[in-house]
Formats: sequence, C-alpha cells, structure tokens
Amino acid sequence: MRVRGTTDMDSLPNQQQGNVVRPSFAFPDSEHHIQIPDGPYSAEYVGAEGFYYLGTSPRVALCFRILDNVGPESLILAYYKVARLTKNGDVVRRGQRIRDPDFQIGWRSRLARDLGALFSDVSPSNLPTSIPILDRAVQIRTATVSKDPDGNKRPDAFRSSKVDCITGWVE
Repeated sequence: MRVRGTTDMDSLPNQQQGNVVRPSFAFPDSEHHIQIPDGPYSAEYVGAEGFYYLGTSPRVALCFRILDNVGPESLILAYYKVARLTKNGDVVRRGQRIRDPDFQIGWRSRLARDLGALFSDVSPSNLPTSIPILDRAVQIRTATVSKDPDGNKRPDAFRSSKVDCITGWVE
C-alpha cells in the first residue's frame, strides 16, 4: 500500500489499525549506541516508543533498521519532542514507556518536518496523532552526538549516532 501523495489524513494508515504486522523486537534501551559515519542511509521503520525525557519532557523515539551494510548492529533511533503522549485515550504517566504511542505535535516541530518530507501533501492543520505506517524504505540522515545533555564533550568511545532527519522515501 502506497500512501505517498495522499491529501486526506484519514487515508494515512496508522500503526494501531493493525493492517501491517511487524515482527516483535527488543526496543533499544538508553545504553544502546551505534557508531556509523554521518551521512544518508536507507532504512526501514521498525517501531516507536513514547517516554518522558528526564521525567519532564514527553518524547517519541522512532526506531529504524539501516539497510545499507553498516555492520551487525543496525538499529538507530530518532528522538522527537511532543506536546502530549497518550495510549488508547489514556494520558501516559511519567516513568512509563509505551509502544506505538499517540501524541500531539506542533506544526513547527522536528517530527512534523520529518513527516512532511514523507507526506508532503498533508496540511499542517491535519498533522497525524500517531506514527503513520511507513511500509517502505525511507532515506535518513545520521549525525553523531558529541556532547552530553549538560553540554560537555563526550569521549570518542561514548559518542553515538542518531537519526538527524528523515529526508524522504527511497526511490
């Protein structure tokens, strides 16, 4: 099913509709890191998790599997701030981690920018409230995290790569 070029948000299938079966996997925890050169990669979407960063800021982490040959560990995460996290209508409490969350985002957010790169015909007033099904490979750009949350430089061994942005579909 291709959803590229759609204009109606109701036609975007979401993860909760259950029309795509994804194999279960162990979602990477906070100790997971991957070190790959910065640049563009082809990747497939594997899942999403909602949580509170430092117990205060709601976030959504999207997990991708890099399809280019980067070594045995190919899971990489993209982190996004969201305004609110819910699951089946219930507000997610601090300390909970949930799979495939519902969320509320602003049209100027990084997540809106990245979803806009995939679904360019969607109006900002019709932003999705869950991760749409990404049923084919996407193009991502990676970046290396070289500083910790306090702004201190990390030693080389503790640097890790993350998804900097989603740039579009793989053609």
